[in-house]
Order: sequence, then C-alpha cells, then structure tokens
Amino acid sequence: MLINPFINPFRKYTCPACGTEFYPGTCQIDATVTTGGDPLREKKNSFWARLYVPPLVGPTYALKQARRRCPDCGHYFPYNFERTRNYTIAIVGDVSAGKSHYIAACIDQLKKYGLQVTGCSQIIGLDSADDDFNSKFYRPVFVNRQQIPPTQPATKANTPLVYELVYRQSSTLFPPKSVNLLFYDSSGEDIVQQDRMVQYSSYIAFASAIIFLADPLTMPNIVKELPKSMQPRILRERSSTEVLNRVIHTFRIAHAINSQRKIKTPIAITVSKSDLLKYVMKKERQEPFFLQDSVYTNAINSNDFEKINGEVRYMLQKYGDYTLVETSEAFKNVSYFAVSATGFPPDATGRFPVIEPKRCLDPLLWCMWKLGIIQAS
Repeated sequence: MLINPFINPFRKYTCPACGTEFYPGTCQIDATVTTGGDPLREKKNSFWARLYVPPLVGPTYALKQARRRCPDCGHYFPYNFERTRNYTIAIVGDVSAGKSHYIAACIDQLKKYGLQVTGCSQIIGLDSADDDFNSKFYRPVFVNRQQIPPTQPATKANTPLVYELVYRQSSTLFPPKSVNLLFYDSSGEDIVQQDRMVQYSSYIAFASAIIFLADPLTMPNIVKELPKSMQPRILRERSSTEVLNRVIHTFRIAHAINSQRKIKTPIAITVSKSDLLKYVMKKERQEPFFLQDSVYTNAINSNDFEKINGEVRYMLQKYGDYTLVETSEAFKNVSYFAVSATGFPPDATGRFPVIEPKRCLDPLLWCMWKLGIIQAS
C-alpha cells in the first residue's frame, strides 16, 4: 500500500531535543550514512512544502538513510516522525540512581513482554538503536553481569534510543498504526547542574513523560536499616529532592508555568535498587506488593498501579525522603514505583551474582497508559 504523501499543512511538530516548533515539510533532508556533500533536499518554506511531505521510503531515501533535521538544533528525526505519534520518555536521576542499568532492564523487558501487554505486533529499533542498546546497556549487564560505568558528561546533545511499536492493521484500507518511543540517557552531572541540563539535556523540559529514579542510598533512614556491609561509606549530600527541584524549575521556565499551576507531564517517581528495601520493609506485617515479582498479561491493571503507588508513597514518608513526596506534588499526574534493574547489589569487583530485574516495566507502562498509548483494565 502506498503511503499518502499529504499531511495537515497547519499542524506544527515539536523537536524532542530542543522544543522548537516546525512544519516537517519545510525541513532539510540529509543522507545520514555519508558525511559531507549536499543535502538531499534543501529547506523549503512554501505552503506546498507543508502540504506535500513525501515519506522517507523507497530507494532514493532508504538506501541513504535519509532523515529530516530540526531547523534549529540540527537533531535528526526518525524516518517516520511526521506520520506517527512520538513520545519522549526521559529517564532522570542523580549520578548514583542507576539510570543506565534501569534502561537496560526496562527496554529488555519491553522487548520480552511488550507484544503481549501493549497489544502491538512489532517492536522495532530504529537506526542504530538495537546496536547501541546491546553494546552500551544489554551486554554489560545481562551478558557480562558487570556494573555499567557512570555515563560521562556530554560534549554534544544526546541522541535517543528510538523504538517503533507497530499495531496490527485494522482494515485493508488503512496502514498499520505505530508510535515511536524515544528513550534518553544522560549523565547525572548533565541533569543536576542547571546550565548543563539546558545545554545537553534540554529534552527533559519537552518530555512526554518522566521516569524519575530516586536512589535509596541517599536516604539516611533507609541506609541505617541496611546491613553494615551494604551501607555506603559516604552518604551523598545531594538528595533526590534537590534533583527533582531542578527538573521542576526547568519545566516552569521552559513552558512559562507559574508556581501555582501544576505541571501536566506524567511523572513516575521510581525508587531504584528496590532489592535493598526488603531490609527496611521487614518491620511491616506483610511483604509489600512492590517487592513481589510482576506478572505481565494481555492487559495492565490500574489497581496494581494504585496499590504500588500507595505502598511506595507510604514507605518514602515513613522511612525515606518525605520531602520528595511533597515536592512531587508540583505535578498533576504522579505515581510512585519501586524497581530493581539487577535484583542484587554488585560485589566489591562490580559484578552481579545473577541478573533478576524486578518490576522495571511498571513505570513505563504507567506512563504509556497516562499518555493514552495503551489502555488499562
């Protein structure tokens, strides 16, 4: 089936990297498999260019991996950017929160269970997403069982891992629908420092949803409940609340939101390293639901999200960082989760005994539900 080259000429799109609004048909088109040379098509500013937007498929474009680029920051968009819904999922947290390990476990679980739980028929890594994911995230954790070295501060704008979720064709008259999920990973320094966040992690301010990782090892009341061998020698002075305040401040400035209005972007406040929380929650009468293994079926259950939300919120208020709960009230849509990307802490050499992720897909599924990508029972 041929792809319709005409799109709404009055609809502007937003660059996920810098927030610039633009018309896709006016963008410059480059070949990304070669460097240098002339663009495949120069920028155009006519109404016809906004209306007639040829898809980047077929021999002319596909063999050169042609991509439209942002007219402001130069970011390359996915090949299907103007013909699908694009959602940026910002993974945010401090230096020690375990963002890279979480991305490894979350995307791995998305690949394993995504077809079943989201109802899509394919999950496709676009461009170099699969190679980048395997080399940077999957292989170190799931094959070598080693800690991923801390993400280094950026020297240029981050590029996301892009996964296209394709849904079954509902009719022979219409092509299959799809959505793109854009996952960003940044150095903790590029998030906690305001100037670096604006320069290298500005995607956070324009994210569709946020998964905010809070490190329990920065929470003194949790640390003191751990066995001595698991307690960090030095407790980080910077709390998760401080990092979240940076994110909130950036959002309010970027979108001109005053302090009295709540931010509409969904945020999943997610306590990482939940395998450590069993030492804290042993005082409770029964094992919390968030410490139990997840069972992913053909539909997500909103009651499970609500139960976990209540348990983790209670845990943070009683044992963890209660100011984090208060600060998160700046968001209209907020829910609490607890995950473990590896299931166990590393030994002294940075090696994990086994890798058993726990509930890493929960925050992403909640975000997808809140964004209207999937439905909940």
